[in-house]
Amino acid sequence: MIRRTTAALLIVLVACGGRQEPPVVSSLRAGRDIKLPEPIAAVPAFAIRFARPPNPSLARRIDELRGVRVVAALALEQMVVKASKKNARLRIGAVQPLKFRSVVPETTRAADFVWTSLLAEEAILTPAAAKRLSITGALAVEVGDESIGVGAFADNGVPNFADVLIPKEVGTRIGIGRPSILIVGASPRSKPKA
Repeated sequence: MIRRTTAALLIVLVACGGRQEPPVVSSLRAGRDIKLPEPIAAVPAFAIRFARPPNPSLARRIDELRGVRVVAALALEQMVVKASKKNARLRIGAVQPLKFRSVVPETTRAADFVWTSLLAEEAILTPAAAKRLSITGALAVEVGDESIGVGAFADNGVPNFADVLIPKEVGTRIGIGRPSILIVGASPRSKPKA
């Protein structure tokens, strides 16, 4: 079964233009042997929400625009998440971890344990979602018929895009559809035009 580990608390607050980035709260698993590439240098610019999932070629076309460094797709569904003490209806986001890493707040981007957890097919809960479910340490949550280990607590946007992040492959297994949100990361040297 899943072994319980003591979680180290890491809270990093960074002020940026009068807004604070959300904190990365903690890693719940021991170190992994997963080597991560450096994230793509990008600044989260904007998100495009579609009523229906767009054709995947749209993300490729946006990615080719001048000043765009990365386009991360997010499939989002409201689902019941079951923990040992409580259940809650939460927003589950399925992502390609290495692309999505480039469009999250800097504190989360720098936390390698978040991305190794996703690559190991574990869930990343926001601190608020963990509180709603009364989760304080490493364990698993159930979504549909799937038991998913919890790898870390971290925020994924300002505001958060999802309450729980999972890798795209796990999302497919639990019935999350195609991405309906595209998050665009711009070159850090780009100057937005009004």
